[in-house]
Amino acid sequence: MFIKVALTLLFVGSACASCDFAALQSTCSKHQSEMQKMAGNQQPTKEEMNKMCCYLNEQVSCYKSAADCSESPQLKRVIQPMEGQVQSMCPNYSYEEGCSGGQRNMVSAVTLLASLCLFFRLYQ
Repeated sequence: MFIKVALTLLFVGSACASCDFAALQSTCSKHQSEMQKMAGNQQPTKEEMNKMCCYLNEQVSCYKSAADCSESPQLKRVIQPMEGQVQSMCPNYSYEEGCSGGQRNMVSAVTLLASLCLFFRLYQ
């Protein structure tokens, strides 16, 4: 019994620790189409610029919140240009977490749900 629990925890831990960059990118890029529409404007209003800055900050925050991908070179290649874009486009913008109304921890919730399903399936 103890060995089964130990193996389950080891498997769940390793599954949680692996970085699924494609899923992370899908989750963190949910405002991409709106941002592309705004980027097409030649003369964006202050409200549109604030919304764009909010979306950019939300994306950076989402990527940084993925602890299992924190050492990923792919993640670093995505975050660095985005942070530079935020600094150049939004020098006077004050970011408030959750300004887009989106859910930040979707990746964590999906990982937890998958782990719990696996755990309960092994003990049935």
